[in-house]
Amino acid sequence: MSRSKRVVATIIVALSFALPFQTSSSAAAQIENVREAAIRINIAGRQRMLMQRMSKAACFVHLGVNTEAHLEMLASASDLFARSHLALLHGDPDLGISQPERDLTVQRNLLQVRRRWDIYLPFVASILESGTGDQETVTEVAAGGRVLLRRMEETVSHIVGNYSSVLPDVPQIQTNTFNMAARQRMLSQRAGAEFCLIEAGIYVEANTKNLAETIMMFSNTLAALIDGMPGMISAPPNEFVLNKLREVESAWSAPFEVLTRASMGAQISDADRLIVVDQLEQALILMNEAVGLYVEAR
Repeated sequence: MSRSKRVVATIIVALSFALPFQTSSSAAAQIENVREAAIRINIAGRQRMLMQRMSKAACFVHLGVNTEAHLEMLASASDLFARSHLALLHGDPDLGISQPERDLTVQRNLLQVRRRWDIYLPFVASILESGTGDQETVTEVAAGGRVLLRRMEETVSHIVGNYSSVLPDVPQIQTNTFNMAARQRMLSQRAGAEFCLIEAGIYVEANTKNLAETIMMFSNTLAALIDGMPGMISAPPNEFVLNKLREVESAWSAPFEVLTRASMGAQISDADRLIVVDQLEQALILMNEAVGLYVEAR
């Protein structure tokens, strides 16, 4: 079952308890609204990750680290971002979004993202066409990615707010928890991008500071997801989610150690670099699985 279908199944179960006295037609209409909102949250949240994934891939191409794999990563991330953006704005039934975005604030945010994307994309295309990337191009990709990330964060925040209003019987803490879990995917890729930019000599001081903040945010959020944080983040809803988060914690430990040393200005070896490349990818895969388990939880 795809992640979007799992989201829908979970929310429909919740809705069946929240709307016991509605007519079948009104309940069906609200189920459809919830379906749209749930899928939009997931796709919009993924957009945050894709922006940082492109920055990371472009930088590692520049450094010549696993060049072919990172070129493929850059191409697939940019294609998925472009299609997902159009889906969020205009709808895409194949992605589970049947209607265009109707909220005016979200529309404005998405149009701002589109304008920034049109400026950003030629730099990505240049790297893909040449098979390499000079420092100036990679710097532009990283800078553009930060701007787009801020816009997507605002968009996700509004979509999450809309979702909460569609299904008020689901506590806000559950929505926040899902959003924080989904954000971990982005943080894993942002840490990789900042690490690579330091290695490439691009805004070293700023990226060193940013990296320290990113890895702290990832670690603190992961701990909160595992243990819960009263009033902000729910504890895992079942043992499957908890066990998967423990797997994320295990995969995160090796890159965390290297990233911490990098954030303190230490010299990084080739072996260290490969740990970051390989283990951050594993952490992302596991975190994706954890997000899927959250939406399956009853």
